[in-house]
Formats: sequence, structure tokens, C-alpha cells
Amino acid sequence: FLLGNGKIFSHIVDDLTAAKKGSVEKPKTLRMRLNLDALTISFFTRKQEKVDEKKDTKKKAFATCIDPKKSQNVEIFLNGCGVTIDQVKESLIELQESTLKVDTLAKVLETYPQGEELGTLKEFKASNDPAVLPWGRAETFLLSLMDLPNFTLRAECCMTRGRFADEFKELTHDVSLMGSCL
Repeated sequence: FLLGNGKIFSHIVDDLTAAKKGSVEKPKTLRMRLNLDALTISFFTRKQEKVDEKKDTKKKAFATCIDPKKSQNVEIFLNGCGVTIDQVKESLIELQESTLKVDTLAKVLETYPQGEELGTLKEFKASNDPAVLPWGRAETFLLSLMDLPNFTLRAECCMTRGRFADEFKELTHDVSLMGSCL
């Protein structure tokens, strides 16, 4: 630690010689006065304003009826695969194979409500108006699937049709191998 050109040592020597002579100067301290009111206004008022702003921005409320875990899984599937109800309708009702892949259609079929969930969703649809309180995304998608006539049968037929060509080629190859062995 050097102050300038070795001045720290000269200060130490001066302090030691002054201490020997008995005339020690007390170090000068600076006193500062704090204005606590100004600090309070500057820091804490802004924090309160930010808290008030957060209170004003509430999350939108959605009407839900299915298990939150199931709802989250359906939403993750919809977001991850980019599936919409229009794509499902196009694939199942208009029979367009290029709209959804067979694997994606199989996942949609897996999300279709079963057993008790079907009854819960039917009651939910009858007792809740989406104009008053919007439905959750998962409920909207599942209810739309339920509105499709014979959804499970149609989905299974479309999946069979989509897998038929690959399975036929595989079986043809197996049969020709078997024929050549005999």
C-alpha cells in the first residue's frame, strides 16, 4: 500500500515520533448527517408502487374441471406437438392423411377422456358457459374431441389406414422369405 511516492512511510514515521514526544494528534474524522426521511422516500415508496402494480395485473381465470396434472399434460402435448382441434377434424372427418402423423393421432387418442372423466366433462359443459368464464385450454380441447361423432372408432380406423402400407410391405417381405425357404 503506497500513498503517492512512499508518503505512507513518512506518515508512519511522523506518527511514531509524535507519539514519543507525547503530542499525538487525534485523527480527524468526517461526520456526515443522514437524512433518513429522504432515504425512506427514495427507496421504500418505489417498492410499494411496484407491489401495487403487481396487484393490478391478475392472471386470467379459467373454468376447469379435470385433474390439474392431466390438464397440464394435455396442454404440454398440445403445445409440444402443435396439435389443434381443426387438424384433428381435418384428419378424422375429411380423411386427410397428411394433416396429422399416425403417432400424433395415437397420442390424441390417448388423451381422450375415459370413464369418470367423460361424465365430469359432460357435467362441466352443461353447467358452465364459456362466454361467462372461459374454459381452460385442456377442457376446450377434450370437449371438442367428445363432440366429434365416433371419435375413438374414427381415430383407430385412420391409424390402421396410416400403418397399413408399412405393415403390408413388411408382411409381404416376410411371406416371400418364407416361400423361398420352403
